[in-house]
Amino acid sequence: MPAGFESYLDSGQAQLSAEQLSFTLVKSGLITNANFPSLPVSAVCSFSIDLGSGFHSPIVFFKARGANSRLACRIRPEYVTGQGWVDRYAIDFFKWWNIPLGAPVEYFIFAQYRHPPNTYGMQLLGPTGELNFDATWPNLYIRKVMICPQGQPALTVSNSPSYVINPELPADSFAVGLAAPRQASLTGRGDFQGWVLMDCAYVEAGMIKVNWMMIDIDSTGYGPLPSVISNDAPLLVMAADTRYLPLPYG
Repeated sequence: MPAGFESYLDSGQAQLSAEQLSFTLVKSGLITNANFPSLPVSAVCSFSIDLGSGFHSPIVFFKARGANSRLACRIRPEYVTGQGWVDRYAIDFFKWWNIPLGAPVEYFIFAQYRHPPNTYGMQLLGPTGELNFDATWPNLYIRKVMICPQGQPALTVSNSPSYVINPELPADSFAVGLAAPRQASLTGRGDFQGWVLMDCAYVEAGMIKVNWMMIDIDSTGYGPLPSVISNDAPLLVMAADTRYLPLPYG
C-alpha cells in the first residue's frame, strides 16, 4: 500500500500522491480558424505544435463551447533512429474541414513536470526527498471523472449522434480532457476510401458531448477499412477546473 499523503476524488481516483509527480500546466493558448489551412472537401484538416522534451505523459484539455468548436488531438512521441521512442512530443490538432470553428477554443496541456520550487505553500516530497507537488505550481485540478460507455458514440455514415454526459458543474467552469482517446475506421462514404476517426468532446448547453473527428484517410489502395472502433473500451472523460490558470502560457 502506498505510504505518505494522498487525496482522492469523490469517484475514488487519486488526485494527489506524494509518491507521484503531479500533473501541471506546461502550455495553454487559443485555437482559431486561422491556425488551420484552407483545404478541399474531404481532406484532413490539422495543424501541429512541438511540445518539446522533459514533459512526461502529456494530456490535453479543451474549453470548447458548441458543436462547431469541437476539436480532437493526437499526442505523438518522437522516434529517433538508434534510440527508439524518446521523451519528446508533438501534438496534432484536428477539426472538420467544412465546419469553421464557432468561437476560439482554449487549450490546456498538462504533463508530469517539475517546475522550480517556491518557498511558501504546501509541498509534497517523494520517498527520496524529490519534490512531487507544490501548491504554487499551475496544477491540474480534476473536478470530475465520467465514463463514455464502450461502443458509444455510434459509428454512422451520416452525422453520428453525440453521447451526452451531464457533468453537474457550472457551464463555464471547466475544460474537458479524454484519457486514451479511441480510434475508429468508417466506410460507406462513397469515395472508396475509409475515414480514420478519433474521439473528441465539446460542451453545449452545459452538457459534455462526445463524438468523432476525422484524423486520416485510408488511401492504401487495398479497399476501405471495416467500420469498427479499433480499441473499443469505456472512455474516461475528465472535467478540470481551468478558471485560475494562465492563458496563454508556455
